[in-house]
Parts: sequence; C-alpha cells; structure tokens
Amino acid sequence: MTAEIARMMAPGSIDVNFCGMNTEENLKLLHAALNGPFSESNSHKMVLPEDDPAAFELFVQWLYIGETGKDSTDHISTHVRAWTLGDKLGCPVFQDRAMPKLLQFHAGEHAIIIEPQTLQLAYEGSAANSKLRAWALQQFLCEVQRNNLSKMAEEWACVTKTVVDFGSDYVRDSASAESFEDKWWRPEEDRQQFLELLTYEP
Repeated sequence: MTAEIARMMAPGSIDVNFCGMNTEENLKLLHAALNGPFSESNSHKMVLPEDDPAAFELFVQWLYIGETGKDSTDHISTHVRAWTLGDKLGCPVFQDRAMPKLLQFHAGEHAIIIEPQTLQLAYEGSAANSKLRAWALQQFLCEVQRNNLSKMAEEWACVTKTVVDFGSDYVRDSASAESFEDKWWRPEEDRQQFLELLTYEP
C-alpha cells in the first residue's frame, strides 16, 4: 500500500459520505476498527488476510478520489478481486468501476485471452448468476469460438471440471455462442449487461 493510501487510512480520516454515496453501513466495521478502542486503532493497521492488498488499495483510491486509474498494479486478477471486494462490502458502485477495467483487458485488436486462473477466480469469488461469472463465462465462450484456448488445454480441462457451476453455466449459454464473433471484439459496447447499477460514467 502506498504512503498516500496509508495516510488516508489514518484514524479519523475515513469519509463515509464520499462521492455523494452513503457508505456508512458498508464501512462501519472498518471505521470502528481504525478509530475505536481496538488494537487496530493503535497500530493504524487492519489485517484482512482474505482480501487482496492491491484490490483494497483500489477501493481506498475510489473512496477518496472517485476513480481507480492509479492502481500500483494493472493485472487482471487485481480487478477481479476488486469486484469481489466490492461485492463483499456491498458496494455496487465500486463493482461497476472494476468491471469496465475487466472489459478493457479483452477489448480490441490486442485483447488478452482469458486464462483458466481468471475464470476460476471469478467463479470462486462470486455467487451463482453474478455479473462477474457472466463476464468470465462469456469471455470463455468467445475464445472457444475463436479456437484460442488450445495452448492451455490441460489447464482448461482441469478448471472446467473442478469449478462449481461452470459446467451447467456453459451448457446453458453455449447455444448462443454463434453470435459472439462480432460482438465480443468490442465488449465495452455491451458493458451495461455486466454492471450492477446499469449505468456507467467514464
């Protein structure tokens, strides 16, 4: 976590009404831990072993500057974990900041092919019928149609067999895969279906 982010997390610095959004309920535990009679308020640290530090850094950046464009790492897994962190904290607005980043990774002529670990991370970090799972599945179906997954055939075979719900989701959605060829070269144009609040302001 950068020095600037660490400074923001100092006791008394949490603004629970940032960007016109009342996040008091979502951040009550965090705020109390850093400012109340707990060990974290003395150490100025809060240990969240189940959450990714880079994803949490994006969350704090979003709270204070309203965007997530200055992340210290720009890896796709960070933004997947940022989406799941937003889901855990009940912050759909933050989830809708992470999702366009994910779409950008797979957009355009130099799009990144989704990897088995990314799909697994998306499925294990979200509930059935989540927008994150829908994103991962549609990217997978797109690459299947383009025959882009053969280089990691063994890894894909393992993931598709072990990831809960993936098989049934694949059967459900694969029938419509023939329409992806044109659509999924430009996923940003269809981003609304992957957003929690169905609105997006760049």
